[in-house]
This record gives sequence, C-alpha cells and structure tokens, in this order.
Amino acid sequence: MSRRALVSRVESSLENPEDRNTDFRHPDLAWVTEHRARPVRAAPTILRGFVVAGRSSQGPRLGELEAWSALVPAALAWAGGADVMACRPEVSGTIEPEKAALLAVLADWPRLTAGQPMTAKRAIDALYPPDRTRGGPPDGFEDLRGAIEEITNAKPGFPPSPKSLEIPAQSARARGERTADRRSQRSHRNRYLVGRERG
Repeated sequence: MSRRALVSRVESSLENPEDRNTDFRHPDLAWVTEHRARPVRAAPTILRGFVVAGRSSQGPRLGELEAWSALVPAALAWAGGADVMACRPEVSGTIEPEKAALLAVLADWPRLTAGQPMTAKRAIDALYPPDRTRGGPPDGFEDLRGAIEEITNAKPGFPPSPKSLEIPAQSARARGERTADRRSQRSHRNRYLVGRERG
C-alpha cells in the first residue's frame, strides 16, 4: 500500500498536529459539496484535452498502475497542476525503514554466504556465534546484523528466530540491482541466494 500513498506537503504550525481539535474541517469542503458537479465534469475534460493535445509529456510509470500513471499525472501537470508522481515516498528522498533494512540484507548476504544458497538458520548461526553476545571485535557484518534485527524486530545484539527472517525474504522482490531467490528443499527449509536482478 505504501507505493500507492502520497507524501503530504501540508506543514502545520502546531508542534503536535495530531493532537489538535478534532472538530477541524477544511474550509473548502462546503464549496466542494455545493459545486461537486463542476470538478466532476472538469476531470474528464482535462483528460480529454490532454489526449487531444497529443499527450505531450510522458513521465515515469508506476508498476501495477501503468495505465493510470501514463495518463492522470501527466494530464494534471499539463493542466497546470503539481507533479503527483513526485509526491511518492521514494521520489521525495525518504525510504521506509523496513525497505532500507532489506536493501542492506540483499547487499551483504552474498558476502556472508560466499555466493552460495544458505538457510536463514545457518546465516543466523554464522552471524551470532555463542561468544558474540559477550562482545567481540568488529567482523564487518555489523550492518547486516542490524538490518536483520530491524526486519525481524529482534532485540539488538541478539539472534532472531530463523523463521522471522524467512518472512521478509519470502516476500522479497527485486530491490535495486539485487533480488532474493528462494530455493525450497525436501526438508521444507528454504535456502536463499542473492544475486543480480535478471533483465
């Protein structure tokens, strides 16, 4: 759902705007209710005008919403509106913590596994040997451990359950230039191989 959300550009003068009086209503709502027919008629007029003008500016398309993103954002910009595609979280420079953690896992996983498929349990055993909780010198996998703890909600410095690591890995899709490939075994354990995205 986060891919279909827009970042709000409204900046409140209140320190905690979420605590403001819940009776707040935007002053234009009465106008919208009274004149609803005008914007309803204007919306298809804008789309039609954009198409007749030759659909001059084609911006980036949003996966799973290709038809919408090929028409509506460009038509609004053509009519003088803001670029709604620039309001998406990733475009505006923000990144969800879980996605940032998954990117870190995909970046460091091949180094941990030497490019070979490895189960989540074996990976966690390698990252959290028994003496690790008592402290130890840096081993170069601090970022990978931190990312795994982030996506599994594990206590910092302590090994998470292997099953909790499998959940995000199973739902992983291509992230940046890397993708996670789940390989099932007869033992019903999954091994993960991270490699370059194909295509």
